[in-house]
Amino acid sequence: MIAYYRRFVGKLVVCLFLFNLLSLGFCQIGLANTNEPVKDSSGDPYIDYLVQRDGVKGYPDGSFHPERTITRAELAVMCSKAVGLTNYKPEKGAFSDVLSTHWAFEYIESAVKSGFIKGYSDRTFHPSAPVSRAEMAAFLIAFKGLVTPVTVLPTGITDVNTSWAKNQIAAALNSGIMIMQSISEFAPDREVTRGQAACSIAMMINLSPVADTGDTLLTAFASNTPVAYDCDQYKSIDEFQPGDQVWASDNQLNWSQKTVKFSQGTGDYGTSSVLVKVTYMAGDQSDNLLVTRNQIFLMPNGKLNTADRLVPGKDSLVMYDGSQAPVTQITIGTFKKGVHHISTSITPAESPDGHLLSAKGVVVGDYSLQLAVNRPSFTQRYMVDRWDTLPFIGTKEYSKD
Repeated sequence: MIAYYRRFVGKLVVCLFLFNLLSLGFCQIGLANTNEPVKDSSGDPYIDYLVQRDGVKGYPDGSFHPERTITRAELAVMCSKAVGLTNYKPEKGAFSDVLSTHWAFEYIESAVKSGFIKGYSDRTFHPSAPVSRAEMAAFLIAFKGLVTPVTVLPTGITDVNTSWAKNQIAAALNSGIMIMQSISEFAPDREVTRGQAACSIAMMINLSPVADTGDTLLTAFASNTPVAYDCDQYKSIDEFQPGDQVWASDNQLNWSQKTVKFSQGTGDYGTSSVLVKVTYMAGDQSDNLLVTRNQIFLMPNGKLNTADRLVPGKDSLVMYDGSQAPVTQITIGTFKKGVHHISTSITPAESPDGHLLSAKGVVVGDYSLQLAVNRPSFTQRYMVDRWDTLPFIGTKEYSKD
């Protein structure tokens, strides 16, 4: 039986995931045009992901500058592109300081028209001003379409009670859109970098797929999923750090230890995620994995498939020893879990070699392997036949399978 999840008010529900880094400067007006193709993302997986989706643009020289503090105009553009707004160019703009010649004019106006953003009482927007974490919470709550009545903050927070965005921050934390910077600090006044914002938007798309879209999503596991770091030795996926060893294989199940190059996630604090529950039979025992819908699995024929295209009663997963685990049920819904992903490189994989891991003994793909799915040559060679046309969970075609 397949459980369908309900559609959300917005096209995507946003989930913020910010690194605890120092801000290294901010974008000046002269550098604010970030509407050019990105040629060098500095190897950041989240930026690479958004570049593939045409979700971010760079500076005129093709750079992205992830270390720079993001401006209000830049954030408005990224959020507008993420939720698929159509550019809007009115004869007269909403703000006195965002003229029709401003590089972000049409994006900002489309967000205003859609009711996602508002300016200041004097009809200004301050497009070049840096964005704080409190402002980020307000932006994302607005783009998510949430109302923010008086919301109870999680216990232990010491620096939000007097913030102008207290309700938005509380709603962001309680809904899983944002996470704490430490056990007791949200850091509402800390500025957000362009790289952190890219991560937030990538996670936004990843954590809340809409059932009837075929969009490529980030691949991730539910927090605390056991992943092997050596033969028959497992630890929680959240515990892996760059430089650690992980047990990895090719599609012929030749296993060896590889170095983790990337490890990131939301944590479990106050987080709910839309996940696919893949239930299977491992020997005579039923077990399951909670994953995002585009998580990659190795199939018995040596090809790759994603969680949302697995069909109970037809497909089988592959265990680390080569045995098969028939899929018995696929369900999708909201789980009170965070997500985490790791990879053995920070660039898209060229092949499955070294990018197949063991999660609860099931052979699965790492994050870098999923990034490669966008490449037609990779899909044709390594994914199951006609993968890009297979029905996925949440569609009428899938339910007929």
